Amino acid sequence: MASTLATDQTNDIKLTNGRASLETDALVVGAIKLRNRLQLFLGEWFLDTRLGFPWFQFVLIKNPDLGIIRRLFLKAILA
Repeated sequence: MASTLATDQTNDIKLTNGRASLETDALVVGAIKLRNRLQLFLGEWFLDTRLGFPWFQFVLIKNPDLGIIRRLFLKAILA
């Protein structure tokens, strides 16, 4: 059974009576993990700059290649 910390709409940890709660619904856990994966920019984490989504390299550029972008999103979704 997969679980992760429950988060609210602003991606903050959801607290109930001062305690963090776990999310166990598989669809919600998958959505939270995908959101976190897409929010991390490539090279942003100082301990491993290979992690993250290549927003600046392929998506947020002038005349992006839509085929590459589709493959990148598909790879991130299926990972």
